[in-house]
Amino acid sequence: MLYAYPMIIKPQDDGYYLAESPDLKGVVVGGDNLPELIQAASDGCAMWLTDAEDNAEAIPVPSEPGQIALQAGEYVSVVVADTDVYRRMNSNKTVKKTVSLPESLAYAADRAGLSLSKVLQDTLATRLGISP
Repeated sequence: MLYAYPMIIKPQDDGYYLAESPDLKGVVVGGDNLPELIQAASDGCAMWLTDAEDNAEAIPVPSEPGQIALQAGEYVSVVVADTDVYRRMNSNKTVKKTVSLPESLAYAADRAGLSLSKVLQDTLATRLGISP
């Protein structure tokens, strides 16, 4: 499900950024720059909302950005959180994929006792910069 929630952006004196959700209790994230912060905010909201969906809890109505009380230097940004994408990106469910490779590599892998599935998982995780 696709959601949009306001986040209170709080620039820090050292150039770091913090963001807090006025609607999703406990969603407070940080980042070294705005793109990193917005991504972290989206992930934090998606995690909170996924948990609420999974536990059949009420989903809070997002605050109107213009109605949020701010402190000096703070501002509001709206972030999008997609719980369907979040679930897929964080799922450990195994899916079957058909791959083609040269016969010589398949033969060498068999002789070495390598699991092609494991090698592919490890290589993809490394190339994509994620944990398997």
